[in-house]
Amino acid sequence: MDERAIKSHQTPMLNSDRTTGGEPSSRWFREYQFWLLILLVLAIYFPRMTDLSVRGEETRRAQVAVEMLETGDWIVPRQQGQIYLSRPPMQNWLMALVGRVRGEVDQIAIRLPSSLAILLTTILIYGYSRLFLKPTASLVSGAAFITMGQVIELGWLGETEAVFTLFVSASLLLWHWGDQREWSPWLKWGLPYLMVAYGCLAKGFQAPVYFAATVGLYLLYKRRWKEAASLPHLAGILIFFAVWGSWQLAYLSQSGLENSQNVYMRMINQRFDSSSPMTVLTHMAEFPLHTFFCTLPWSGLLFVLCYPGFWKTVGQAQSQLFFLGTSVIIAFLSLWMVPGAVTRYLMPVYPCLAIIIGLVAQRCWENEDSKSLWSQSWRWQVRFVAGAICAVAVVLLTVTMRLDPTSMDWQPTGFAIAFSVWCMVLAATLGTLSRRNSRENAILTTLTMVVFVGTTFMGPWVNRLIRHTPATEQAVAEVRELIPAGERFVSIGRIYHPFAYHWKEFIPVVDPQRQAVFPDDVTYFCFNAVRRNPSRIYPNFQWKKLGEIVCDRWILPNPNDVVIIGRRLTPDESPSAPDSHRPRLAADPQPSEL
Repeated sequence: MDERAIKSHQTPMLNSDRTTGGEPSSRWFREYQFWLLILLVLAIYFPRMTDLSVRGEETRRAQVAVEMLETGDWIVPRQQGQIYLSRPPMQNWLMALVGRVRGEVDQIAIRLPSSLAILLTTILIYGYSRLFLKPTASLVSGAAFITMGQVIELGWLGETEAVFTLFVSASLLLWHWGDQREWSPWLKWGLPYLMVAYGCLAKGFQAPVYFAATVGLYLLYKRRWKEAASLPHLAGILIFFAVWGSWQLAYLSQSGLENSQNVYMRMINQRFDSSSPMTVLTHMAEFPLHTFFCTLPWSGLLFVLCYPGFWKTVGQAQSQLFFLGTSVIIAFLSLWMVPGAVTRYLMPVYPCLAIIIGLVAQRCWENEDSKSLWSQSWRWQVRFVAGAICAVAVVLLTVTMRLDPTSMDWQPTGFAIAFSVWCMVLAATLGTLSRRNSRENAILTTLTMVVFVGTTFMGPWVNRLIRHTPATEQAVAEVRELIPAGERFVSIGRIYHPFAYHWKEFIPVVDPQRQAVFPDDVTYFCFNAVRRNPSRIYPNFQWKKLGEIVCDRWILPNPNDVVIIGRRLTPDESPSAPDSHRPRLAADPQPSEL
């Protein structure tokens, strides 16, 4: 009997609540657990989208989108007209499209693509989980993803990770979904490869590597390696090259081979160039711990996988567990030995990790009456979160009462008291729910944990981010008042992207090395003053400083990334006037990416 016949013969058992426990349904989107999950995503990731000013890498992505709209060049990402060598342009395209609808690339245009990507990824997680999990466990899978520490930190910001996670996880989960439900081979291969192409356009070759390695090992595990040479698979590969290659060829023709290579490899090469045996060993020791903490409060449940008794209960979910586990292990190993790799690079497989957590949770509920130690893990998880909630309440209230209101970590007293009381109510609720296990309790427990994580992050944590973020936009607006209308304004070397974005007008670049004579028609200018290397860039003429703009991600005691705005002195002005400077030549060229 061939494998298709065996799969068909086993389907009734697969659908039984006594096996994997999930009855696969093509109408999973009608289940109330699914809609609860959607409401949670909307409540966490969308309300405070405009409260925090754009910061960090957000302005880097946004400035590229702004210049795409201004120039009409959607092929080559640029900043201040110069080629931007960091990653392909998918994130910039999405920002620019939303910005075109809104009329400007504002906070919503910058952050909406990421929030929508989290929403779509959550839908994908729930739908895939319903292949082999009950609705409540599928709810846990989606809830675990949206409340993992790193996901909730990055998922609502204009960073690349959320969009990249959507495309990478979609390529993996849609392929296995189609394989399990016996979709048409053309659809099973074509749709995932389209997602791979989008993922490659979002960040790079992680997307095709993760997909090819995971699917390839799975086919070997199933002894179906001949499918790799099938016509539908080849058609999928052609779809990938048609979508990704259409941009890549256009980019190559405009920017050249070297830039085409650097857009993918430049950051990777820098990490290896600066590595040593000690940095590699340190990274290998720290990376697993960082991953564990970045996936809290759910990562503790993964220790259940270490118990042999758990694997005896997996049943026919073994196929899904192998596929999901393989994708996580491949991604982890690819980053574990790369010095400088950070845990956010692992975020594309967090959806797979979240589904494994849903499976673990369901097995704990179903085997809670057994004598196995691991079967009590769900209760321990709930009690751990309850303890964490109490700790957060105490710390928040103590810090608020002890700090001066001018401190950046201070919260409004009324808010701190109300939030602490709210936390105690949630902790008491979890304590009560942990006493007995039922489907209803599992749903309420999950909702309570999600509400705690969501309100904590979008409440006190975002308040803290707001107080710790430099007021770059306001400072730029104030210094613009010092520049007379109609005056030409340039930067000596490429300027920091927060300043360029908030300036709201294109700033031409004067090369500090190749142009010995400053343009005669320019009086006002700006340049970067890197405090780690204060001699890097300085004008080669007499000038007066008009102001400084801090462009760091955080407010620091001694700001590092600062933009200085200056005015060139006329021949009859004294160079000894206050805030005046004599000529000082640049010591070395600026890095190509600032």
